[in-house]
Amino acid sequence: MLEDVYECNSTRVWPDMQARVTGGSPCLPPFGPKLSACEYAFLAVAVPNRDFVGWLEHIWSNARRQARWEVVLALDPRYGTRDTGEVLARVFALQAASQGRLSARLLTPGKLSGAAPRLGLAILCVPGEPVSASVGSSPAFGLDVPSAGDVNLWITLSASEINDIRQLARAYWETAAELTKARCEVPLLEPCRGNEEGYIHWQAFESMLSDSPDLFMQPGTSINDLPLTPDGRLDESAITSTETASPALAVYVPTIPSVVDNIQSLYSQGALVSVQHKVKPMSVPIPASLFGQQGEQQIGTVRYKQQFRIELFADEATAKEVEEQRKRVTKLVQLFSYSFGTGKYWVPNTARAALNAAIDVAGEQSQSTLSTAYGGDLDKFLEGRRAAIKQDLENIYQRFYPNTAMPSGSLEKVLQLLRDRVDGAKKEGLAQKITSTLISFRFANDAREDPWSDAVQLLSRIAVRPRELLVDNFKRRELKIANISVPDYLKAMDVMGDALVELAFDKGCESPWVIDRARGEMAMLVAWEVSDEPGDERCRKLIDLIKGTITTYD
Repeated sequence: MLEDVYECNSTRVWPDMQARVTGGSPCLPPFGPKLSACEYAFLAVAVPNRDFVGWLEHIWSNARRQARWEVVLALDPRYGTRDTGEVLARVFALQAASQGRLSARLLTPGKLSGAAPRLGLAILCVPGEPVSASVGSSPAFGLDVPSAGDVNLWITLSASEINDIRQLARAYWETAAELTKARCEVPLLEPCRGNEEGYIHWQAFESMLSDSPDLFMQPGTSINDLPLTPDGRLDESAITSTETASPALAVYVPTIPSVVDNIQSLYSQGALVSVQHKVKPMSVPIPASLFGQQGEQQIGTVRYKQQFRIELFADEATAKEVEEQRKRVTKLVQLFSYSFGTGKYWVPNTARAALNAAIDVAGEQSQSTLSTAYGGDLDKFLEGRRAAIKQDLENIYQRFYPNTAMPSGSLEKVLQLLRDRVDGAKKEGLAQKITSTLISFRFANDAREDPWSDAVQLLSRIAVRPRELLVDNFKRRELKIANISVPDYLKAMDVMGDALVELAFDKGCESPWVIDRARGEMAMLVAWEVSDEPGDERCRKLIDLIKGTITTYD
Protein backbone atom coordinates (compact mmCIF):
# COMPACT_ATOMS: atom_id res chain seq x y z
CA MET A 1 0.00 0.00 0.00
CA LEU A 2 1.10 3.53 -0.68
CA GLU A 3 3.06 5.27 2.05
CA ASP A 4 0.95 8.33 2.84
CA VAL A 5 2.99 11.40 3.69
CA TYR A 6 1.55 14.81 4.61
CA GLU A 7 4.09 17.52 5.24
CA CYS A 8 3.42 20.85 3.55
CA ASN A 9 0.86 22.96 1.74
CA SER A 10 1.05 24.66 -1.66
CA THR A 11 -1.56 26.00 -4.07
CA ARG A 12 -1.54 26.61 -7.81
CA VAL A 13 -4.32 28.19 -9.86
CA TRP A 14 -4.89 26.98 -13.44
CA PRO A 15 -5.45 27.58 -16.33
CA ASP A 16 -3.35 30.72 -16.59
CA MET A 17 -4.95 34.14 -16.39
CA GLN A 18 -5.09 34.75 -20.14
CA ALA A 19 -6.78 31.42 -20.85
CA ARG A 20 -9.29 31.99 -18.05
CA VAL A 21 -10.26 35.47 -19.19
CA THR A 22 -10.20 35.09 -22.96
CA GLY A 23 -11.05 31.42 -23.31
CA GLY A 24 -8.81 31.47 -26.33
CA SER A 25 -7.36 27.96 -26.40
CA PRO A 26 -7.38 24.62 -24.61
CA CYS A 27 -4.86 24.03 -21.83
CA LEU A 28 -3.24 20.88 -20.55
CA PRO A 29 -3.84 20.04 -16.88
CA PRO A 30 -0.63 20.86 -14.97
CA PHE A 31 -0.76 17.60 -13.03
CA GLY A 32 -0.19 15.36 -16.09
CA PRO A 33 3.43 14.42 -15.22
CA LYS A 34 2.48 13.72 -11.59
CA LEU A 35 -0.47 11.62 -12.74
CA SER A 36 1.80 9.33 -14.76
CA ALA A 37 3.90 8.75 -11.60
CA CYS A 38 0.90 7.97 -9.39
CA GLU A 39 0.43 4.69 -7.61
CA TYR A 40 -3.21 5.63 -7.21
CA ALA A 41 -5.35 8.29 -8.89
CA PHE A 42 -9.01 9.20 -8.59
CA LEU A 43 -10.38 11.26 -11.50
CA ALA A 44 -13.86 12.76 -11.78
CA VAL A 45 -14.12 14.64 -15.08
CA ALA A 46 -17.13 16.66 -16.17
CA VAL A 47 -18.21 16.49 -19.83
CA PRO A 48 -15.35 14.31 -21.13
CA ASN A 49 -14.49 14.89 -24.78
CA ARG A 50 -12.12 13.50 -27.44
CA ASP A 51 -9.24 15.69 -26.31
CA PHE A 52 -9.66 14.40 -22.78
CA VAL A 53 -9.75 10.73 -23.72
CA GLY A 54 -6.69 11.20 -25.96
CA TRP A 55 -4.86 12.80 -23.05
CA LEU A 56 -6.04 10.00 -20.74
CA GLU A 57 -4.84 7.28 -23.13
CA HIS A 58 -1.43 8.94 -23.44
CA ILE A 59 -0.97 9.34 -19.67
CA TRP A 60 -2.19 5.79 -18.99
CA SER A 61 0.26 4.37 -21.54
CA ASN A 62 3.10 5.94 -19.52
CA ALA A 63 1.70 5.15 -16.07
CA ARG A 64 3.41 2.98 -13.50
CA ARG A 65 2.98 -0.74 -14.17
CA GLN A 66 1.13 -1.27 -10.88
CA ALA A 67 -0.87 1.97 -11.01
CA ARG A 68 -4.49 1.86 -9.87
CA TRP A 69 -6.89 4.44 -11.33
CA GLU A 70 -10.57 5.09 -10.70
CA VAL A 71 -12.35 7.36 -13.17
CA VAL A 72 -15.81 8.92 -12.93
CA LEU A 73 -17.13 10.28 -16.23
CA ALA A 74 -19.76 12.93 -15.49
CA LEU A 75 -22.07 13.42 -18.50
CA ASP A 76 -24.27 16.44 -19.12
CA PRO A 77 -26.78 16.21 -22.01
CA ARG A 78 -26.95 20.00 -22.30
CA TYR A 79 -23.49 19.92 -23.89
CA GLY A 80 -24.66 17.40 -26.51
CA THR A 81 -23.48 13.82 -26.94
CA ARG A 82 -22.11 13.80 -30.49
CA ASP A 83 -18.70 12.54 -29.31
CA THR A 84 -19.76 10.94 -26.02
CA GLY A 85 -20.32 7.43 -27.38
CA GLU A 86 -16.83 7.34 -28.86
CA VAL A 87 -15.34 8.73 -25.64
CA LEU A 88 -17.06 6.09 -23.49
CA ALA A 89 -16.06 3.31 -25.88
CA ARG A 90 -12.41 4.33 -25.73
CA VAL A 91 -12.44 4.55 -21.93
CA PHE A 92 -14.18 1.17 -21.80
CA ALA A 93 -11.42 -0.27 -23.97
CA LEU A 94 -8.82 1.05 -21.53
CA GLN A 95 -10.76 -0.50 -18.67
CA ALA A 96 -11.09 -3.88 -20.41
CA ALA A 97 -7.36 -4.03 -21.22
CA SER A 98 -6.18 -2.86 -17.79
CA GLN A 99 -6.70 -6.18 -15.98
CA GLY A 100 -8.60 -4.42 -13.22
CA ARG A 101 -6.13 -1.58 -12.72
CA LEU A 102 -8.42 1.06 -14.30
CA SER A 103 -12.08 1.22 -13.36
CA ALA A 104 -14.59 3.69 -14.79
CA ARG A 105 -18.11 4.74 -13.80
CA LEU A 106 -20.77 7.04 -15.24
CA LEU A 107 -22.49 9.94 -13.48
CA THR A 108 -25.44 11.87 -14.93
CA PRO A 109 -27.80 14.61 -13.71
CA GLY A 110 -30.40 11.97 -12.93
CA LYS A 111 -28.05 10.45 -10.36
CA LEU A 112 -27.73 13.88 -8.73
CA SER A 113 -31.44 14.74 -8.58
CA GLY A 114 -31.17 16.71 -11.81
CA ALA A 115 -28.06 18.72 -10.88
CA ALA A 116 -25.36 19.14 -13.52
CA PRO A 117 -22.16 17.31 -12.43
CA ARG A 118 -19.75 20.15 -13.15
CA LEU A 119 -17.01 19.62 -10.54
CA GLY A 120 -13.72 18.29 -11.88
CA LEU A 121 -11.70 16.38 -9.29
CA ALA A 122 -8.34 14.63 -9.41
CA ILE A 123 -6.71 13.04 -6.34
CA LEU A 124 -3.10 12.02 -6.93
CA CYS A 125 -1.03 9.68 -4.75
CA VAL A 126 2.67 9.52 -5.64
CA PRO A 127 4.91 7.34 -3.42
CA GLY A 128 6.93 9.41 -0.97
CA GLU A 129 5.05 12.65 -1.70
CA PRO A 130 2.11 14.43 -0.05
CA VAL A 131 -1.32 13.67 -1.47
CA SER A 132 -2.32 16.40 -3.93
CA ALA A 133 -5.62 17.22 -5.62
CA SER A 134 -6.98 19.34 -8.43
CA VAL A 135 -10.45 20.79 -7.90
CA GLY A 136 -12.24 23.09 -10.32
CA SER A 137 -14.97 23.83 -12.80
CA SER A 138 -13.29 23.31 -16.19
CA PRO A 139 -15.09 20.72 -18.37
CA ALA A 140 -12.83 17.90 -19.53
CA PHE A 141 -10.09 19.08 -17.12
CA GLY A 142 -9.58 22.15 -19.33
CA LEU A 143 -8.94 20.01 -22.44
CA ASP A 144 -11.42 22.19 -24.24
CA VAL A 145 -11.53 25.93 -24.82
CA PRO A 146 -11.98 27.20 -21.23
CA SER A 147 -14.73 29.67 -20.52
CA ALA A 148 -13.96 32.96 -18.81
CA GLY A 149 -15.42 31.70 -15.53
CA ASP A 150 -13.46 28.45 -15.28
CA VAL A 151 -10.94 28.19 -12.49
CA ASN A 152 -9.15 25.25 -10.91
CA LEU A 153 -6.93 24.82 -7.87
CA TRP A 154 -4.13 22.29 -7.60
CA ILE A 155 -3.25 21.90 -3.93
CA THR A 156 -1.28 19.72 -1.55
CA LEU A 157 -3.80 18.45 0.95
CA SER A 158 -3.69 18.78 4.71
CA ALA A 159 -5.09 16.00 6.88
CA SER A 160 -8.54 17.55 7.31
CA GLU A 161 -8.69 18.39 3.59
CA ILE A 162 -7.92 14.77 2.76
CA ASN A 163 -10.70 13.59 5.04
CA ASP A 164 -13.17 16.00 3.42
CA ILE A 165 -12.21 15.41 -0.20
CA ARG A 166 -12.22 11.62 0.12
CA GLN A 167 -15.88 11.86 1.23
CA LEU A 168 -16.62 13.83 -1.92
CA ALA A 169 -14.79 11.28 -4.07
CA ARG A 170 -16.63 8.40 -2.43
CA ALA A 171 -19.96 10.14 -3.01
CA TYR A 172 -19.13 10.54 -6.71
CA TRP A 173 -18.02 6.94 -7.04
CA GLU A 174 -20.85 5.30 -5.13
CA THR A 175 -23.48 7.42 -6.84
CA ALA A 176 -22.17 6.65 -10.34
CA ALA A 177 -22.86 3.47 -12.30
CA GLU A 178 -20.30 1.02 -13.62
CA LEU A 179 -19.19 1.63 -17.20
CA THR A 180 -20.25 -1.37 -19.31
CA LYS A 181 -20.23 -2.00 -23.04
CA ALA A 182 -24.00 -1.49 -23.23
CA ARG A 183 -23.75 1.83 -21.43
CA CYS A 184 -21.38 3.19 -24.06
CA GLU A 185 -24.35 3.52 -26.42
CA VAL A 186 -25.41 7.06 -25.55
CA PRO A 187 -28.41 8.75 -27.25
CA LEU A 188 -27.30 11.27 -29.87
CA LEU A 189 -28.21 14.75 -28.63
CA GLU A 190 -27.32 18.13 -30.07
CA PRO A 191 -26.41 20.86 -27.54
CA CYS A 192 -29.25 23.28 -26.76
CA ARG A 193 -31.58 21.57 -29.29
CA GLY A 194 -33.41 19.14 -27.07
CA ASN A 195 -36.77 17.71 -28.13
CA GLU A 196 -39.28 15.28 -26.69
CA GLU A 197 -37.77 12.29 -28.47
CA GLY A 198 -34.28 13.13 -27.22
CA TYR A 199 -35.61 13.60 -23.71
CA ILE A 200 -37.26 10.15 -23.78
CA HIS A 201 -34.07 8.50 -25.02
CA TRP A 202 -31.98 10.21 -22.37
CA GLN A 203 -34.39 9.18 -19.61
CA ALA A 204 -34.16 5.61 -20.84
CA PHE A 205 -30.36 5.80 -20.81
CA GLU A 206 -30.30 7.13 -17.25
CA SER A 207 -32.70 4.43 -16.07
CA MET A 208 -30.19 1.90 -17.38
CA LEU A 209 -27.63 3.40 -14.96
CA SER A 210 -29.90 3.10 -11.91
CA ASP A 211 -29.56 -0.54 -10.92
CA SER A 212 -30.04 0.04 -7.18
CA PRO A 213 -32.10 2.35 -4.94
CA ASP A 214 -30.60 5.73 -4.04
CA LEU A 215 -30.38 6.57 -0.31
CA PHE A 216 -31.38 10.18 -0.96
CA MET A 217 -34.26 9.31 -3.30
CA GLN A 218 -36.08 6.86 -1.02
CA PRO A 219 -39.58 8.06 -0.01
CA GLY A 220 -39.62 9.63 3.43
CA THR A 221 -35.85 10.08 3.63
CA SER A 222 -34.77 13.49 4.88
CA ILE A 223 -31.51 15.14 5.96
CA ASN A 224 -32.49 14.39 9.57
CA ASP A 225 -32.30 10.66 8.80
CA LEU A 226 -28.66 10.78 7.74
CA PRO A 227 -26.06 9.49 10.24
CA LEU A 228 -23.74 12.21 11.50
CA THR A 229 -20.52 12.24 13.51
CA PRO A 230 -20.36 14.21 16.82
CA ASP A 231 -18.86 17.18 14.93
CA GLY A 232 -21.74 17.26 12.48
CA ARG A 233 -20.12 15.59 9.47
CA LEU A 234 -21.62 12.76 7.43
CA ASP A 235 -20.67 9.44 9.07
CA GLU A 236 -19.42 7.36 6.14
CA SER A 237 -18.95 4.22 8.23
CA ALA A 238 -22.65 4.15 9.17
CA ILE A 239 -23.90 4.17 5.57
CA THR A 240 -24.20 0.79 3.88
CA SER A 241 -24.37 0.68 0.11
CA THR A 242 -26.15 -2.16 -1.69
CA GLU A 243 -24.82 -1.06 -5.07
CA THR A 244 -21.05 -1.33 -4.78
CA ALA A 245 -18.18 -1.71 -2.39
CA SER A 246 -16.10 1.27 -1.39
CA PRO A 247 -13.66 2.49 -4.04
CA ALA A 248 -9.96 1.67 -3.84
CA LEU A 249 -9.63 5.26 -2.68
CA ALA A 250 -10.45 4.01 0.82
CA VAL A 251 -7.28 1.88 0.76
CA TYR A 252 -4.89 4.30 -0.95
CA VAL A 253 -6.13 7.44 0.81
CA PRO A 254 -7.12 6.34 4.33
CA THR A 255 -8.69 8.71 6.81
CA ILE A 256 -6.07 10.89 8.49
CA PRO A 257 -6.38 11.86 12.18
CA SER A 258 -7.55 15.46 12.21
CA VAL A 259 -5.02 16.28 14.95
CA VAL A 260 -2.31 16.09 12.26
CA ASP A 261 -3.34 19.59 11.12
CA ASN A 262 -2.90 20.95 14.66
CA ILE A 263 0.59 19.49 14.93
CA GLN A 264 1.64 20.69 11.49
CA SER A 265 0.50 24.18 12.46
CA LEU A 266 2.40 23.96 15.75
CA TYR A 267 5.65 22.88 14.08
CA SER A 268 5.45 25.86 11.72
CA GLN A 269 5.42 28.26 14.70
CA GLY A 270 8.99 27.60 15.78
CA ALA A 271 12.34 26.12 14.82
CA LEU A 272 14.94 23.72 16.10
CA VAL A 273 17.85 25.66 17.55
CA SER A 274 21.29 24.19 18.12
CA VAL A 275 24.30 25.81 19.80
CA GLN A 276 27.50 25.96 17.75
CA HIS A 277 30.29 25.12 20.18
CA LYS A 278 33.02 26.98 18.33
CA VAL A 279 34.28 28.90 21.35
CA LYS A 280 36.65 26.54 23.13
CA PRO A 281 37.15 26.43 26.91
CA MET A 282 40.09 28.11 28.62
CA SER A 283 41.33 24.66 29.62
CA VAL A 284 43.80 24.03 26.77
CA PRO A 285 45.05 20.57 25.66
CA ILE A 286 48.83 20.05 25.56
CA PRO A 287 50.25 17.61 22.96
CA ALA A 288 51.64 14.49 24.66
CA SER A 289 54.77 14.83 22.52
CA LEU A 290 55.88 17.84 24.65
CA PHE A 291 56.42 15.31 27.44
CA GLY A 292 58.05 12.76 25.15
CA GLN A 293 54.89 10.63 25.17
CA GLN A 294 52.51 9.17 22.62
CA GLY A 295 48.95 10.36 22.87
CA GLU A 296 47.49 6.96 22.00
CA GLN A 297 49.05 3.50 22.09
CA GLN A 298 47.89 -0.05 21.55
CA ILE A 299 49.51 -3.13 22.99
CA GLY A 300 47.85 -6.27 21.74
CA THR A 301 44.15 -5.79 22.32
CA VAL A 302 44.63 -3.01 24.86
CA ARG A 303 44.43 0.61 23.74
CA TYR A 304 45.01 3.57 25.99
CA LYS A 305 45.29 7.37 25.69
CA GLN A 306 47.23 10.02 27.53
CA GLN A 307 45.77 13.52 27.69
CA PHE A 308 47.28 16.66 29.16
CA ARG A 309 45.48 19.97 29.74
CA ILE A 310 46.44 23.27 31.33
CA GLU A 311 44.13 25.84 32.88
CA LEU A 312 44.64 29.44 31.83
CA PHE A 313 43.50 30.70 35.23
CA ALA A 314 45.05 29.29 38.36
CA ASP A 315 42.23 30.66 40.49
CA GLU A 316 39.41 28.09 40.49
CA ALA A 317 36.67 30.67 41.04
CA THR A 318 37.82 32.77 38.07
CA ALA A 319 38.09 29.70 35.83
CA LYS A 320 34.56 28.63 36.83
CA GLU A 321 33.10 32.08 36.16
CA VAL A 322 34.64 32.24 32.68
CA GLU A 323 33.41 28.72 31.88
CA GLU A 324 29.90 29.64 33.06
CA GLN A 325 29.88 32.57 30.63
CA ARG A 326 30.94 30.23 27.83
CA LYS A 327 28.01 27.89 28.55
CA ARG A 328 25.51 30.69 29.12
CA VAL A 329 24.02 30.62 25.60
CA THR A 330 23.29 26.90 25.89
CA LYS A 331 21.43 27.51 29.15
CA LEU A 332 19.49 30.39 27.59
CA VAL A 333 18.46 28.21 24.63
CA GLN A 334 17.34 25.51 27.06
CA LEU A 335 15.32 28.08 29.00
CA PHE A 336 13.53 29.51 25.96
CA SER A 337 12.88 26.19 24.24
CA TYR A 338 11.02 22.92 24.55
CA SER A 339 13.29 19.89 24.46
CA PHE A 340 13.02 17.46 21.56
CA GLY A 341 15.62 15.20 23.12
CA THR A 342 19.33 15.43 23.85
CA GLY A 343 20.79 18.50 22.20
CA LYS A 344 17.57 19.30 20.29
CA TYR A 345 15.74 22.45 21.34
CA TRP A 346 12.54 23.76 19.71
CA VAL A 347 12.24 27.52 20.21
CA PRO A 348 8.78 29.01 19.51
CA ASN A 349 8.66 32.16 17.42
CA THR A 350 6.98 33.91 20.34
CA ALA A 351 10.13 33.44 22.44
CA ARG A 352 12.71 34.39 19.81
CA ALA A 353 12.83 38.10 20.71
CA ALA A 354 13.37 37.34 24.40
CA LEU A 355 16.05 34.75 23.56
CA ASN A 356 17.89 37.13 21.23
CA ALA A 357 17.88 39.89 23.83
CA ALA A 358 19.25 37.52 26.47
CA ILE A 359 21.99 36.29 24.10
CA ASP A 360 23.03 39.88 23.34
CA VAL A 361 23.37 40.59 27.05
CA ALA A 362 25.31 37.36 27.54
CA GLY A 363 27.71 38.31 24.76
CA GLU A 364 28.51 41.65 26.32
CA GLN A 365 28.94 40.14 29.77
CA SER A 366 31.19 37.34 28.50
CA GLN A 367 33.63 39.74 26.87
CA SER A 368 33.78 41.81 30.03
CA THR A 369 34.27 38.73 32.22
CA LEU A 370 37.15 37.38 30.12
CA SER A 371 38.92 40.73 29.89
CA THR A 372 38.59 41.25 33.64
CA ALA A 373 39.90 37.75 34.32
CA TYR A 374 43.27 38.35 32.64
CA GLY A 375 43.43 42.03 33.56
CA GLY A 376 43.04 43.40 30.04
CA ASP A 377 46.70 42.80 29.10
CA LEU A 378 47.22 39.19 28.02
CA ASP A 379 51.01 39.37 27.58
CA LYS A 380 51.44 40.81 31.06
CA PHE A 381 49.08 38.17 32.48
CA LEU A 382 50.97 35.29 30.85
CA GLU A 383 54.32 36.68 31.91
CA GLY A 384 53.07 36.72 35.48
CA ARG A 385 52.02 33.07 35.10
CA ARG A 386 55.26 31.97 33.42
CA ALA A 387 57.11 30.71 36.51
CA ALA A 388 54.16 28.72 37.85
CA ILE A 389 53.42 27.17 34.46
CA LYS A 390 57.09 26.21 33.99
CA GLN A 391 57.19 24.53 37.38
CA ASP A 392 53.98 22.57 36.68
CA LEU A 393 55.29 21.39 33.30
CA GLU A 394 58.62 20.28 34.80
CA ASN A 395 56.87 18.37 37.55
CA ILE A 396 54.90 16.38 34.97
CA TYR A 397 58.00 15.80 32.83
CA GLN A 398 59.98 14.51 35.83
CA ARG A 399 57.37 11.81 36.39
CA PHE A 400 58.27 10.26 33.06
CA TYR A 401 61.98 11.12 32.93
CA PRO A 402 63.42 11.61 36.43
CA ASN A 403 66.56 13.73 36.70
CA THR A 404 66.17 14.86 33.08
CA ALA A 405 65.61 18.48 32.09
CA MET A 406 62.50 19.31 30.11
CA PRO A 407 63.32 20.13 26.45
CA SER A 408 63.87 23.80 25.78
CA GLY A 409 61.05 25.49 23.96
CA SER A 410 58.30 23.45 25.63
CA LEU A 411 57.31 26.33 27.89
CA GLU A 412 57.03 28.77 24.98
CA LYS A 413 54.89 26.34 23.02
CA VAL A 414 52.45 26.02 25.93
CA LEU A 415 52.32 29.79 26.45
CA GLN A 416 51.57 30.21 22.73
CA LEU A 417 48.72 27.67 22.98
CA LEU A 418 47.21 29.72 25.81
CA ARG A 419 47.68 32.97 23.87
CA ASP A 420 46.00 31.52 20.76
CA ARG A 421 43.06 30.25 22.80
CA VAL A 422 42.43 33.66 24.38
CA ASP A 423 42.88 35.47 21.05
CA GLY A 424 40.24 33.20 19.51
CA ALA A 425 37.86 33.89 22.37
CA LYS A 426 38.43 37.65 22.08
CA LYS A 427 37.67 37.50 18.36
CA GLU A 428 34.55 35.35 18.56
CA GLY A 429 33.43 36.25 22.06
CA LEU A 430 32.68 33.68 24.73
CA ALA A 431 28.97 33.64 23.81
CA GLN A 432 28.29 30.76 21.40
CA LYS A 433 26.42 31.23 18.13
CA ILE A 434 23.13 29.46 17.42
CA THR A 435 21.69 27.86 14.29
CA SER A 436 17.98 27.59 13.50
CA THR A 437 16.34 24.91 11.36
CA LEU A 438 12.69 24.82 10.34
CA ILE A 439 11.00 21.45 10.74
CA SER A 440 7.67 19.96 9.72
CA PHE A 441 5.52 17.15 11.03
CA ARG A 442 5.61 14.07 8.83
CA PHE A 443 2.68 11.69 9.19
CA ALA A 444 3.09 8.28 7.58
CA ASN A 445 0.82 5.22 7.53
CA ASP A 446 3.85 2.97 7.86
CA ALA A 447 4.21 0.27 10.50
CA ARG A 448 7.96 0.91 10.57
CA GLU A 449 7.52 4.49 11.75
CA ASP A 450 6.17 6.16 14.86
CA PRO A 451 5.16 9.66 13.73
CA TRP A 452 3.71 10.60 17.11
CA SER A 453 6.50 10.24 19.69
CA ASP A 454 8.16 13.60 18.99
CA ALA A 455 4.80 15.36 18.77
CA VAL A 456 3.67 13.87 22.09
CA GLN A 457 6.94 14.93 23.70
CA LEU A 458 6.72 18.48 22.38
CA LEU A 459 3.09 18.91 23.42
CA SER A 460 3.88 17.45 26.85
CA ARG A 461 6.70 19.96 27.35
CA ILE A 462 4.47 22.83 26.23
CA ALA A 463 1.80 21.75 28.70
CA VAL A 464 4.14 21.09 31.63
CA ARG A 465 6.31 24.23 31.50
CA PRO A 466 3.79 26.90 32.62
CA ARG A 467 2.10 24.58 35.12
CA GLU A 468 5.29 23.60 36.93
CA LEU A 469 6.36 27.26 36.93
CA LEU A 470 3.11 28.24 38.65
CA VAL A 471 3.30 25.56 41.36
CA ASP A 472 7.07 25.32 41.95
CA ASN A 473 8.88 28.43 43.21
CA PHE A 474 12.23 26.69 42.70
CA LYS A 475 11.58 26.57 38.94
CA ARG A 476 11.17 30.34 38.92
CA ARG A 477 14.79 30.75 39.99
CA GLU A 478 15.86 29.48 36.57
CA LEU A 479 14.52 32.70 35.04
CA LYS A 480 17.24 34.74 36.74
CA ILE A 481 19.75 33.79 34.06
CA ALA A 482 17.70 35.82 31.56
CA ASN A 483 16.51 38.47 34.04
CA ILE A 484 12.91 37.94 32.92
CA SER A 485 9.75 38.04 35.02
CA VAL A 486 7.34 35.13 35.33
CA PRO A 487 4.52 36.87 33.39
CA ASP A 488 6.89 37.92 30.58
CA TYR A 489 8.32 34.41 30.38
CA LEU A 490 4.87 32.80 30.30
CA LYS A 491 3.86 35.15 27.51
CA ALA A 492 7.01 34.42 25.51
CA MET A 493 6.60 30.65 25.78
CA ASP A 494 2.83 30.54 25.16
CA VAL A 495 2.85 29.23 21.60
CA MET A 496 -0.65 27.70 21.64
CA GLY A 497 -2.80 30.16 23.58
CA ASP A 498 -2.72 28.21 26.84
CA ALA A 499 -5.98 28.65 28.77
CA LEU A 500 -4.19 28.39 32.13
CA VAL A 501 -1.70 31.10 31.15
CA GLU A 502 -4.59 33.35 30.16
CA LEU A 503 -6.24 32.66 33.51
CA ALA A 504 -2.98 33.45 35.33
CA PHE A 505 -2.82 36.82 33.58
CA ASP A 506 -6.43 37.49 34.55
CA LYS A 507 -6.33 36.32 38.19
CA GLY A 508 -2.61 36.63 38.95
CA CYS A 509 0.12 34.00 39.06
CA GLU A 510 -0.23 33.73 42.86
CA SER A 511 -3.98 33.13 42.81
CA PRO A 512 -4.81 30.00 44.86
CA TRP A 513 -7.43 29.05 42.29
CA VAL A 514 -4.86 29.26 39.47
CA ILE A 515 -2.32 27.24 41.46
CA ASP A 516 -4.87 24.55 42.38
CA ARG A 517 -5.88 24.17 38.76
CA ALA A 518 -2.23 23.96 37.71
CA ARG A 519 -1.63 21.19 40.27
CA GLY A 520 -4.67 19.26 39.06
CA GLU A 521 -3.59 19.46 35.45
CA MET A 522 -0.02 18.49 36.36
CA ALA A 523 -1.43 15.34 37.98
CA MET A 524 -3.24 14.52 34.72
CA LEU A 525 -0.06 15.07 32.71
CA VAL A 526 1.89 12.73 35.00
CA ALA A 527 -0.79 10.05 34.56
CA TRP A 528 -0.75 10.42 30.78
CA GLU A 529 3.01 9.88 30.63
CA VAL A 530 2.54 6.17 31.31
CA SER A 531 -0.53 5.89 29.09
CA ASP A 532 -0.53 3.26 26.35
CA GLU A 533 -3.11 5.14 24.28
CA PRO A 534 -2.40 5.69 20.57
CA GLY A 535 -0.20 8.69 19.81
CA ASP A 536 -2.88 10.65 17.97
CA GLU A 537 -5.25 10.32 20.94
CA ARG A 538 -2.54 11.45 23.39
CA CYS A 539 -1.83 14.48 21.18
CA ARG A 540 -5.52 15.35 21.05
CA LYS A 541 -5.85 15.17 24.84
CA LEU A 542 -2.76 17.32 25.36
CA ILE A 543 -4.08 19.94 22.93
CA ASP A 544 -7.47 19.90 24.66
CA LEU A 545 -5.82 20.43 28.04
CA ILE A 546 -3.66 23.30 26.78
CA LYS A 547 -6.62 24.95 25.09
CA GLY A 548 -8.78 24.51 28.18
CA THR A 549 -11.35 22.39 26.36
CA ILE A 550 -11.12 19.82 29.13
CA THR A 551 -9.80 19.81 32.66
CA THR A 552 -10.21 16.10 33.39
CA TYR A 553 -10.58 12.76 31.64
CA ASP A 554 -12.22 9.61 32.94
